[in-house]
Amino acid sequence: MMSSARQKPNSMEKNAAASEVRTCHVAVIGSGLGGIAAALAIINMQNEKKQSAITSTKYNITIYERDKSFSDRKEGYGMTLTYDPNGPLQKLGVLEEVAKRDCPSRCHYLFTAEGVIKGYFGNAFYEEEKQLNTRGSGQRGNLRIPRSELRSILWKALQANDVDNNVCISWGKRLVTYVDRAMMDKIEQIGNKQCKKTSSDAHQRPVLLTFDDGTTDEVDLLIGADGVNSVVAKQYLQTALPTVRTNNGIDEVVTYTSPALIGIFIILGITDHFH
Repeated sequence: MMSSARQKPNSMEKNAAASEVRTCHVAVIGSGLGGIAAALAIINMQNEKKQSAITSTKYNITIYERDKSFSDRKEGYGMTLTYDPNGPLQKLGVLEEVAKRDCPSRCHYLFTAEGVIKGYFGNAFYEEEKQLNTRGSGQRGNLRIPRSELRSILWKALQANDVDNNVCISWGKRLVTYVDRAMMDKIEQIGNKQCKKTSSDAHQRPVLLTFDDGTTDEVDLLIGADGVNSVVAKQYLQTALPTVRTNNGIDEVVTYTSPALIGIFIILGITDHFH
């Protein structure tokens, strides 16, 4: 019969495990929802692994943000999220906190341009639906929360869970470019049809970052969470996803790195627009 109890490692095993722990330096570009959530997910994973006998990797995370402070960013649109006990908010450990800040959307009015009410709809107008207006732990359905509040919740959770002070944030840092040494080495090796160790193997971290103030950093892992105009994504696409276009019978390699209009309209509300 297998025992459900975990055996405690002896001192020799602990020393061996400690000597094998490597440090992974992570750079997160952007302190928006994606950037903070990514850092929180890594810290949560690291805390879970600390409960086991062997921890193979320690993560040191630096969040680089172009804003001067946390409050510089505009609030942005509200968000509609899903209450899912098995979803990402739960895995990040913030689901119930987000549920407490829910702003129910059950009462909607339609106005003319002069402010005259044309109609209304929503659960709030139906007596049998009023019991659904209570929110809290264990609720179901959608969650509506201002973007800035969700960001604050994630940020506070990151600060609380970072018990070993492995996360720091550097304000006023705008990424200009990066060099993925490992990728560039592979591209060069493929072009030369050879495989050998190159400069990225010797005392250098794989990714070199350069910021607009002239400073640099070297990291093992780069996470681009810098929005729709992501510097990281654009440069990655230029390197990794070139396409061939024929122009007057001549093939040329081009890369599309900007969002392209695909002709689809999404309208939230009532409109007189016809397509």
